[in-house]
Amino acid sequence: MKYQVESILSQGVTLGKIHIMDRLEGVNSDSSSDYIKLDNAIKKSLEEIREMKKKSPELESYLLVQEYMISDPELKKRILFMLDEGISVSKAVPAVMKEFIEGLANSASGYLKERTNDMEDAARRIVLNLSDFKANIPDEPFILYTDKPYPSYLIHNKDRILGIISRVGGYTSHTAILARNYDIPFVISKEEYKEGEEVFIDTRKKIIITNPSPLQRSMKKDMKHKKAILHAGYKFLANAASDLDVKKAMNYGFDGVGLYRTEMIFMNSNRPFTALEQYKIYSDAVDALDKDKYIVFRTFDVGGDKQISYVHTNKKGIDNYKQNPYIFENQVMAILKIYTDTKKDIRIMFPMIFEKEEFDYLKGWVFDLAQRFDYSIPPLGMMLETKSALDNIKDFKGVKFISIGTNDLVKDLYNLDRETSVDRLDEYKDDLMKKLIPVVDYAERKNIQLSVCGELASIPEIAEEFYRIGIKNLSVSPSLVNMLNQAYLDYTNKTMK
Repeated sequence: MKYQVESILSQGVTLGKIHIMDRLEGVNSDSSSDYIKLDNAIKKSLEEIREMKKKSPELESYLLVQEYMISDPELKKRILFMLDEGISVSKAVPAVMKEFIEGLANSASGYLKERTNDMEDAARRIVLNLSDFKANIPDEPFILYTDKPYPSYLIHNKDRILGIISRVGGYTSHTAILARNYDIPFVISKEEYKEGEEVFIDTRKKIIITNPSPLQRSMKKDMKHKKAILHAGYKFLANAASDLDVKKAMNYGFDGVGLYRTEMIFMNSNRPFTALEQYKIYSDAVDALDKDKYIVFRTFDVGGDKQISYVHTNKKGIDNYKQNPYIFENQVMAILKIYTDTKKDIRIMFPMIFEKEEFDYLKGWVFDLAQRFDYSIPPLGMMLETKSALDNIKDFKGVKFISIGTNDLVKDLYNLDRETSVDRLDEYKDDLMKKLIPVVDYAERKNIQLSVCGELASIPEIAEEFYRIGIKNLSVSPSLVNMLNQAYLDYTNKTMK
């Protein structure tokens, strides 16, 4: 039987037998005191998360969300109140978690709505640790079928999961992001699948085939651990947030790092990093670069849905730096010193630029710091992610490179959040490409390197559209090298016909 998938959250081709993720209905806890069980369950849950962080440090930002949720004193306070009212812990935990989840679901923020899955994952972890329940995990690799997959389940079983079929899920959910990082195909389907049933998933054709024929089985391809194919005249760039990401990108044959998210290190700390600490972190990333390849450090980008307790800001962009000058200067000085010491191809990029004057202000600030400490000045560029900058792109002088941040640009142009923007691509993609053509023309005339680093660059058909209008440099997660390979081949094959 052949089924069309409703949406694709992670690309790939895979074959395997279905395993249905255990449901927690009917899970019973032991007979010890509910108060003791709650304390033990919270303690064990936090220990598990911290152990996962040690084994997979690159996933720390995902796991921190659950750690904060489970450690929240308000959460425990609400559960204890229900226990005092005579409600059992096995009922109190899911009930309180449901209240928290509904609060996130009703939020006006698309980002916070997407975090409901993380809260459900945290709830599931605590409920499991209230009991002696043991998940039924097959010894052989399998295709996971579930109503809703959870990040921690994927982290625990990433080496066994061949693919994921879920009834619900979002493109920007943590599970989807992890699936793309792990090169695990992930699709949404409302069809019913049976335990042990063999299925073939092909996201290129947007199909799931149950009980595939020998010929269909032979179609399966190993999509993991590929290298970039030859792509003369085009650049395959990586988005990164650590030296581990940079190393992966180099192993996969990327041409450089088009976006290094410096704010990610701030999110894992309760205080700002010093210039010396940042020098060490960024040096590790630069050291991971292959010879003749480059890295673009984006100055810290917070505000809106992305908040850090010690960073004072009203909105994203230059407001971050004016209100937190010591954080900005420490970061810039660390990068300038690395550039001066190593002479490697390092670049600095400013996010959320609205007007030419903002870029000039930040450029002048960097020049002043360089002069003050006798540092060399690397190429300075900007992210193009606001309607104002798009409409006035010809005003920007002295910009060495531009990276189009489609996440915020689409939100500004069409009032669509990240999740909705993927679902409604057909409504605006032609108009978006039309609006970007003047940017391509301007960049070519002024010899400005132009790239795309937003989520849309990771969608094959849209990657082809970027190629079609003349944007030859796309920056994506390192694990999506196969997607870039395919998009490049599909585009070049079409143009040669």
